Amino acid sequence: MAASKKMNVNPDLAKERSKATFDVEQLTYALYLGKERTERKRYLEDLAVNDPVIKECKPWAFCSREEQYEMALKKHIHIAKQIKLLGFTDEWDQYFYTEAAACHENSPIGLHSSMFLPTLRKQASEDQKKKFLPLAENMTIIGTYAQTELGHGTFIRGLETTATYDSKTQEFILHSPSLTSMKYWPGNLGKTVNFCIIMAQLYTKGKCHGIHTFLLPLRNLQTHQSLPGIELGDIGPKFGYGTNDNGYLRLNNVRIPRDYMLMRYSKVLEDGTYVKPPNSRLSYGSMTLIRAAIVGDSSRGLAQACTISIRYSAVRRQTEVYPGGPEAQIMDYQTQQYKLFPLLATAYAFHFTAQMVYGIYLQVTSQIEEGNLDQIGELHALSAGLKAFTSWECSLGIEVCRMACGGHGYSHASGLPKIYVDLTPGCTYEGENTVMMLQTARYLMKCFAKVENGEKLPGFVSYLNTDLSAKSCMKSDVALDCLVQAYEHRAARLVQVAARNIKRLVVEEGQSQQQAWNNTAQQLVWASRAHCHTYVVKAFVAMVTESNLDDQVLNVLTSLCKLYAVHGVMEHLGEFIQDGYLSTSQVEAVTGKLMALMKEIRHNAVALVDAFDYPDALLSSCLGRYDGNVYQALYDYAKSSPLNQKDAHCHTYVVKAFVAMVTESNLDDQVLNVLTSLCKLYAVHGVMEHLGEFIQDGYLSTSQVEAVTGKLMALMKEIRHNAVALVDAFDYPDALLSSCLGRYDGNVYQALYDYAKSSPLNQKDVLDSYEKYLKPMREQLPVDISESSTDTPFHRYIGTMQQLNNLCVELWVSKVKQDIIYAFIPNLFHCCKNPT
Repeated sequence: MAASKKMNVNPDLAKERSKATFDVEQLTYALYLGKERTERKRYLEDLAVNDPVIKECKPWAFCSREEQYEMALKKHIHIAKQIKLLGFTDEWDQYFYTEAAACHENSPIGLHSSMFLPTLRKQASEDQKKKFLPLAENMTIIGTYAQTELGHGTFIRGLETTATYDSKTQEFILHSPSLTSMKYWPGNLGKTVNFCIIMAQLYTKGKCHGIHTFLLPLRNLQTHQSLPGIELGDIGPKFGYGTNDNGYLRLNNVRIPRDYMLMRYSKVLEDGTYVKPPNSRLSYGSMTLIRAAIVGDSSRGLAQACTISIRYSAVRRQTEVYPGGPEAQIMDYQTQQYKLFPLLATAYAFHFTAQMVYGIYLQVTSQIEEGNLDQIGELHALSAGLKAFTSWECSLGIEVCRMACGGHGYSHASGLPKIYVDLTPGCTYEGENTVMMLQTARYLMKCFAKVENGEKLPGFVSYLNTDLSAKSCMKSDVALDCLVQAYEHRAARLVQVAARNIKRLVVEEGQSQQQAWNNTAQQLVWASRAHCHTYVVKAFVAMVTESNLDDQVLNVLTSLCKLYAVHGVMEHLGEFIQDGYLSTSQVEAVTGKLMALMKEIRHNAVALVDAFDYPDALLSSCLGRYDGNVYQALYDYAKSSPLNQKDAHCHTYVVKAFVAMVTESNLDDQVLNVLTSLCKLYAVHGVMEHLGEFIQDGYLSTSQVEAVTGKLMALMKEIRHNAVALVDAFDYPDALLSSCLGRYDGNVYQALYDYAKSSPLNQKDVLDSYEKYLKPMREQLPVDISESSTDTPFHRYIGTMQQLNNLCVELWVSKVKQDIIYAFIPNLFHCCKNPT
């Protein structure tokens, strides 16, 4: 929030800002890599939140599931158009604009840009890129990434979907051989996309070659109807992500051309000969990118939650500290500080870690493009571990922030539930966190084996060469270098313990390597967690020791960095003292430092969250408002509830429904009599409860009111005899759980499948929102692009398009002239199709 912003600010919040010991703007510039980029971010956010189309959208919290999906589709298609129209080519420009326009409203077309396009660019051959990328980039084809199945998720090698090559027709036959093999959970799959990149087991010449990626058309490009052999739909309501049509996909021997297998690295030749890739993990590039991105998502989600809870803690006063005294700001309570300030430090730590990890990702992928695969294992292990570590901490941290706001935190008015349900799936998607930690552990075990062989390790894992007999250098000042050494010692020791336990189980107890691994799994998770924790601490320390910030900003960041590291020591104290690395006196010094740092941070807490620079429209929080006018905002939010638009909202509908039931049903007389009495009681009671609304205009006379009153009393006496029998008739069974996963008979997958098919979004194969939003956005393609020949109307169409594009560039025509040329394309295509 720019310092020049003028508004009526809550006095407590204004006082907090006046006590800051540093320039908030300077820290904001440091977070967003400079003044120019910060001002650009603010410009984009202002542009987005003031867009008339965005402003007119119904608030997310007041939408039904179907409304959330349609609203998100409308928003994100509009956002995509604006990004193209305004020429935002920089990925951060696109991110800031989109985040401000639809914060934590997951995009129904988001996986097209985050997974589908990157996978095409990284995994497709040059010929495939020429054929498909232009169509994907202009969103003629809209895609997603279909990996997860009903019965398999993180265990990619266990996926059941098959792709069997038929050399006679030069086609792959894609099939779902079992109920559990259907794709289940991929985002945007249910109703939005018309293509997907699907992962399947490749079979050719009778041999399975493992998981490979294929392009699969799902829907007709003109009508959006699902194609033959393809059953797909929305999986139904979820814990969150109401804006996203997570879907299921079942295939019945669907044929695709040979060149629909992505063949940059691995290939299947015309006769079915398989050519394997130089490294089997090259196909995981898209997953690695997403996992690296989740680190940044976690930092931003936690930063937003901290902004809301810390501002509210400065405004909220609760309980007098001494009899007769004023109520204290809840942020003055040490327990509140211990809840929130370490999380604030964590948000900063994750922010700098995310920047570092993304830089490593770009560096390693650049090396991969040049054929250097040396660091791909390290990148995979790092992205997997940090994805798990940060998403776990973020999910837990947001919930702590919510509870720290008391009852108001439970309301959508706080903005916290929306953040939580958007971020907590990160613990599961793109690799379940425990499995991710074990993947990191596998890399650490390989590294430790090298240490055991006397090798010196390079880069970040060099700490595994640490002398574990050494003791801590920690003194009362709790220096950063001593904290780093403590974290390295802890991680190295836990890696050693896990590795040696595996060896002991194999050598001494005769267990297989797999048995020993499974029986050491929790120790391996502890080792991976410590490894990731060390990485985050070192990333934060590197930022504060190597940056060129002014002294005031550097001082407060150093305090935050120490708080993050010290809090981590206290939360996992046993792992630091188990081998005597920290002495009792050193633990006392660390404890004292923790308390001192919380007091130190207290003066700057509000300024530190202000530096995140989140505008009110993005936070969508009554509690986290920049001006601190919390209570008026809560009152206004309550009044805006759709239930308050009418005092007796839906009452008439319910009465009529009940009357229709008792007057139109074919029940036996005894049941009908008691239901009629209940129906009358419901209606009569409603009249008496809202009597003023029935007599205000003289609709009911005095005598009629007396008759209604008498009837009410008579009905209560009448129902008295049947009251217990009426509640017995509800007959609530164990199925009250309404759980597909907890069914007594254990038929989990069939229940999930049936649940998905029952989703309201699946009542039509093509939703009305397709005609309203998706279809107008897309350029029409009047042919089936599944034709594999290069001499087809489709290819002549594409050739015409390319020639016209080249002509436009050569002549430097104006936009108006381009529009005129493209208006003729349907006719040109018609000529291509009918040369005469």
